[in-house]
Amino acid sequence: VQIAYLPYPGKVLVTFGGVEVSSAVHPSSNKKSSLVIFNTFSASLVGAIPVVIKPQQCLDPCVDQVQLTFRSLDATVPTLLAPPSGMAKQKDVLPKITLKKFPAEYSSLVVTMVASNRTELACTVHPVDRIGDLTQLDV
Repeated sequence: VQIAYLPYPGKVLVTFGGVEVSSAVHPSSNKKSSLVIFNTFSASLVGAIPVVIKPQQCLDPCVDQVQLTFRSLDATVPTLLAPPSGMAKQKDVLPKITLKKFPAEYSSLVVTMVASNRTELACTVHPVDRIGDLTQLDV
């Protein structure tokens, strides 16, 4: 994380999800810009993770601390590749939706599209096609 005007030089304290993690200030840092490197300690945390970065010597409440939210993704969740777009003039025919890491077995599959006016449209999903590690949905 690059931070402007973090007190320099000095060590930093980083908490990730409320837990202190190992961190360092990169040697390229200076008084104007500090590059802080830290470990995201657990792959089990998924979602919005609060992160606090502050000078190690700064007492609470620390006026020099920086707070941010780290969005941690679940690596096992299917990934949408090249979402369909440019559908305005097409009627009833949509390009196939391609996913990576789609489960080999599943009990149900629901696809909902949201129109530009925010109306939700339920879709019928035809049998999936598997091409190597990719899965294509025809809706």
